[in-house]
Amino acid sequence: MSEHTIIKKLKDEVERNELKLKKMIIDIERIWEDTGLEQKDPNYLIEKTMRFEMAHENISKAFLLFNEIINDYRKLVLELENSSDS
Repeated sequence: MSEHTIIKKLKDEVERNELKLKKMIIDIERIWEDTGLEQKDPNYLIEKTMRFEMAHENISKAFLLFNEIINDYRKLVLELENSSDS
């Protein structure tokens, strides 16, 4: 595979993952929107607990994706450095 193809592939992957991360962040923010329930409502605590568990899981996934993006940037920098050395 040529260097330019590898670089383009890495750039595309970074861009795809960044868009995916932005969507995940928006989804996480939506989890915390108002439930419409009063705090004294018996279902309020259940709803908040469920939302917390969903947010926790999604935040963990977002951090994993963020780590993947950082690693992709590292690979991209190495490829760019290698192509400029040639």
